[in-house]
Amino acid sequence: MNTTPQVIIINGNSCTGKSYLLHKLTQKLDLPNVSRDEFKEMLFEQMGIGDAEWSKKLGGMSYSLFFMTIEKLLKTKKSFIIENNFNPKIHSQALKSLLEKFDYESMEIFLEADPAVILNRHKKRWESGERHRGHADNERFEEFEMKLKEEVAVPLNVSERIIRIDTSDFTKVNYDEILGSL
Repeated sequence: MNTTPQVIIINGNSCTGKSYLLHKLTQKLDLPNVSRDEFKEMLFEQMGIGDAEWSKKLGGMSYSLFFMTIEKLLKTKKSFIIENNFNPKIHSQALKSLLEKFDYESMEIFLEADPAVILNRHKKRWESGERHRGHADNERFEEFEMKLKEEVAVPLNVSERIIRIDTSDFTKVNYDEILGSL
C-alpha cells in the first residue's frame, strides 16, 4: 500500500464473501475495519429481535452508526477497511463527500456472483443458523430474489481504483492476488 491514507471499500451483494475478505485483509494488512452488520447485530442484541420491518428499522440506525464511525476513522488520517452491501443511489455521494473532506484515497473491491448462486447461499446461510436471527432473512427470501432479478449490483464508483471479483465459485478466488494488488 502507498503512504497516503487509504480506505479500502469492500462492497457487493449479500453472500458474495465480503465478510470473509474483510477478515483476510484485516489479518494480512493489520488495519482497523468497520462492518455495518456488526452495528446492526449489536442493535439486535440490545433492542431485541423482531420481524422484517424491525430489522429494516435497525438497519437504518446501523447506517447512522456506520457512517459516524467512518467519519471518526477518517479524522485519524490512517488507513482502514470498510465493508457493506452499499446501495450506490443512496451511499455514493455521502461516502464521496467524506473521502474528499478528509483528503483520503480509496479503492473499492467489488464482489459479484451469479444471482442464482447468491440466492442459494442466502438460503443456506439462514438455514445453517450462522446468520444472526435479527436479520429476519427467512421473511424476505422472495423480496431478496426479486431484488436480484430486478437490480444489478454495481460498484459505488467513488474510488480511483475498482477491483471487480467474481465469487460465484469461491475456490477460484485468488486472495493472494487481491492482496498483491493493494
